[in-house]
This record gives sequence, structure tokens and C-alpha cells, in this order.
Amino acid sequence: MGFTDVKVGDRIERVPHVKKTLSSVNSYAHYHNSFGLKGVQPGPTRIMLIGDQGWWDNHDFMQQGDNHGVYGSNMLFCDGHVEWVPTKRFAYVVEMSADGNRPEGLR
Repeated sequence: MGFTDVKVGDRIERVPHVKKTLSSVNSYAHYHNSFGLKGVQPGPTRIMLIGDQGWWDNHDFMQQGDNHGVYGSNMLFCDGHVEWVPTKRFAYVVEMSADGNRPEGLR
């Protein structure tokens, strides 16, 4: 998993995940190899900011109670485009965006 160093008072705290800034989105390279992504630089066109699937307990799959049920989600990416992501691509797109090292079986 990636990380961001955040200044808290007079010390630096290392927090999980990478803060999505102009610099980090343009330069980030995957740390983990889940889905074969190690070293891939997704850039703003493939890093998701938010989806409309609502709140879910497990980020690896769509749930019936989400906005579009189990079919997929609209997702907003860092370059400003919105894309329909069907369930079969959901885990991959989230992994591309978050580098969370999710197991490959959760495609």
C-alpha cells in the first residue's frame, strides 16, 4: 500500500494510501503487484476519486443495496471524466486507483 507523509504539528505522520494531489496523481507508480500492476503509472485518467455506488462494507464487490444494485457504478476520475464501470471491472478499477493490494481472486 502506498502512503503519504502528513505534517502534524512539528512531526511527520506516515498515513496509509496516497493523498491525491496534482503531483501524486501525475507521478504515482504502483507499489504492489496485485493484478500485475507493480510499476504501472495510472495517471489522472485511470485514478478514481469517487463512485456513486453508495456506502459499502467491502470495497471488492457491488452490493444489491448500492445505487445501481450489483450491476456497476459511475466513477469520477482525476481528469474530470465520469465512466460507467461494470461489476466485472470494479475491483480492478479500484485497485488501479488505490493500490490496496487486494487479492487477485476478487476480480
